[in-house]
Amino acid sequence: GFSQRAQRTQKGTRGIRRRAILNLFVPLRVLRVFVAGFVSSWRAFQTVAKVCHAPGHLPTMIRILVVDDHPIVRDGLIAVLTTQPDFDVVGEAGDGQAALRQIETLRPDVLLLDLEMPGLDGVGVLRWLREQGRDVPAIVFTAFDTDERIVEAVKAGARGYLLKGAPRAELFNAVRVVHEGGSLLQPVIASKLMQRMAEPAPALPEPLTEREQEVLALLAQGKTNREIAEQLVVTERTAKFHVSSILGKLGAGNRTEAVVLAQERGLVK
Repeated sequence: GFSQRAQRTQKGTRGIRRRAILNLFVPLRVLRVFVAGFVSSWRAFQTVAKVCHAPGHLPTMIRILVVDDHPIVRDGLIAVLTTQPDFDVVGEAGDGQAALRQIETLRPDVLLLDLEMPGLDGVGVLRWLREQGRDVPAIVFTAFDTDERIVEAVKAGARGYLLKGAPRAELFNAVRVVHEGGSLLQPVIASKLMQRMAEPAPALPEPLTEREQEVLALLAQGKTNREIAEQLVVTERTAKFHVSSILGKLGAGNRTEAVVLAQERGLVK
């Protein structure tokens, strides 16, 4: 009898130990699952973080000021522009004077500018920006395509010129191009400028160097200083120096005018 009770006691002890061990391993298994899940989640988080901080993933916001004397046009432009993830319309103005105040207050990156407005018109705004030394890239967005107005706007400092019938994709592209330091003219506008400037112009007081001619050709393609530097395998500072030299020799106030004057002189096609 004693031996049977001892055997039962021994079996019971082994059962208790087995259950204790199982009870120990169950939490360990749960812990392993939890840790594995945590590690997996952390790796996923790191992957997302790397993607989110990768260059180009989070777009640089372009701050835009819309200037037009027609409220319905401003409303339409704002509605279209705000569909782009990298566009931020920071303000609007109905005339040139209001535009100058908004420029001072809001510090936009790009100006979308109508030409014909009461009081100070678009060309007046462009001239003021030049006189004040304010580097605010401006795109003329207008219904007027007369040769005189186009030339006047470009010489006053417009970086881009689009007609109001342009597709929205062209508008989006123009904003991004001028924001990066380039220039953009609609083909029909460029054609009008070419026709207007078909007459031969006097020779330059100081001819362009071979390198400056290469830079000028890239300017005519709307390339930025960075893109010019990459293509010519020089520093961006060197590219900027060549651009400044070209502007000085051509008597141009900005890159767009330089291209127009160069086309007028037959320096670029």
